[in-house]
Amino acid sequence: MPGYSSRRERDCLLLFKKYGVPFLNYRPKDDWEWLVIGQHHGLPTRLLDWTSNPLVAAYFAAEGSPETDCAIYAMRAPMVVDTDRDKNPLARGTGVDVVTPDHVSNRIAAQAGMFTIHWQPEKPVQSGSID
Repeated sequence: MPGYSSRRERDCLLLFKKYGVPFLNYRPKDDWEWLVIGQHHGLPTRLLDWTSNPLVAAYFAAEGSPETDCAIYAMRAPMVVDTDRDKNPLARGTGVDVVTPDHVSNRIAAQAGMFTIHWQPEKPVQSGSID
């Protein structure tokens, strides 16, 4: 995440929570849900979208210009975060984990959405570093 700042990330989430409510069909129950919904509305977050559906992956890989090469990435899921136990999505952990949110929006449900959370978003993920 270029120009990453944990303070900027926290401030963006707070502003999204403050001003986003009128535009949502569902009031998020915790910061995990706020972060997931924010990600789907363009908020810069430490989450990266994935899908468990290869057809959805193919659609998003190929939706750009027909002259553009595309690729589908797959990975073995690392640890899955227990969002009921780990309450703070902005905590300072290490590595990359998986978040499988409740389907708090139609888009997440339709896309069979899940996320990886990058605990140190300022550090690039190296090829082969996620097992």
